[in-house]
Formats: sequence, structure tokens, C-alpha cells
Amino acid sequence: ECVFYARGSIAAAKWAQKGASILVRFRKADPDEDAEKAIKEGKEPESKAPAARRVTRLLYRLDGDGFFPEERYHLFLIKLADKSVAQLTRCKTDVEDPFDVSPDGNTAGFVMNAHRDPDMHPFHLQIFLLNLKTGKRKSLELEYGAKEAMAFSPNGKYVAYIGHHNLHDAWGVERLHPFVVDLKTGREWNLTPTFDRQASDLTIGDLGYGLAGPQLFWSRDSKSIYYQI
Repeated sequence: ECVFYARGSIAAAKWAQKGASILVRFRKADPDEDAEKAIKEGKEPESKAPAARRVTRLLYRLDGDGFFPEERYHLFLIKLADKSVAQLTRCKTDVEDPFDVSPDGNTAGFVMNAHRDPDMHPFHLQIFLLNLKTGKRKSLELEYGAKEAMAFSPNGKYVAYIGHHNLHDAWGVERLHPFVVDLKTGREWNLTPTFDRQASDLTIGDLGYGLAGPQLFWSRDSKSIYYQI
């Protein structure tokens, strides 16, 4: 059964609100009247290059991905009861991958660049919490830096992520570490400050670029985390 259909790219999806909804990270395609008409007629849209492109940001394309549309990745909530879709984030920068949903299903946690010029300041990343019932969003006010693999603890008391706090890092130079944030106090701490291994796979070679983002998993009792080095 199809519960969501739109022109664009779905990057990830997670269950929310105890299975009543699905939270989707989605990027809309640029408007195309011919493509929309073909879809309504049940036909496959014809792929064609645009007559012109409007570039408004420094990061406008990537190899293997092509030119980016004007829209960025945002979070959308799909309610399964009536298949209604609500866009939860609206900003000029991407909601980064991955995002997570709290154990009670009512709060989304995600990483987003907080700088007004994100492409020139790629490490001004912050973690935000979004109440899925009220739509209210708040920042955790953490120190800026790389933030990946964000995950709620099973008891809902903590958020963990892989990252660092060097705003001037060159690719792969600064070591990535696991961090934990106490959601009640806002305290953040580095679990391995003196460990000299990357908490990620940064291998690259002439045969291909197989690098994937770091992964982080909590134990069921919320006392341990597991990650790759």
C-alpha cells in the first residue's frame, strides 16, 4: 500500500508516534509541469535537462548525485490513519542524515547547520529536538562541530553522536569521537578524548569510494554504546 508519493528523493524513514506515523527525510524536486502532467496520467515522466539552472549556493552538485534542486532535505510526517502529510522543517539548509525518533515516538532529533551560510561553514552543526505533536523545536545548544550518527538512548535520557569540535577541520584529519548529551542537564561529554582511532571508516582507494557515515548503537539498558573504529 502506497502511503506517500511525490516527485523528489526519499533519503530515510522511521516509525513515529508508536507506529501511527512515519517520519521521512525528503527533498522535493524542482517544479516541472510536464512531469506532473505525466504522473497524473499514469505515465512515466520524461527525463530532460532544464533550459537553465538557478544556482543560489556554493554546494550545488555532487558526483553521483548530480545537480541539486533548489529545495533541501526536510522532515515530513505521514499519518497513516488518513495518509496526510505535514512538512515539519522549513529552512535553507538540509536536515542531515541520520535523524532519530525518541523511544516514546513523540520527539524527532536531527542535525542541521545553524549558520546562515552553511556551505562556507560546514561544521556549524547543531542538534535540534522537534516535538511531533506541537511542532515546537529547540536547540540543544551544543558546541559546534561535526555531528553524525545521532541516536536517542532507549531510556530517553540521553542522545549520543559521533563527531568533533574543530570548526576548521580538513577532511579526515580531526579524529571523530563518541559524545553523549544528558537531555535533562544539557551536559555533553566526550567518551574517548585520548583515543587515537577514528570512530568511522575513512578508507578510500582508486577502485571506488565506498565510505559510509559512521554508525552508533545503544545497548538495551542504555549503559553502553557500540560503534566502528
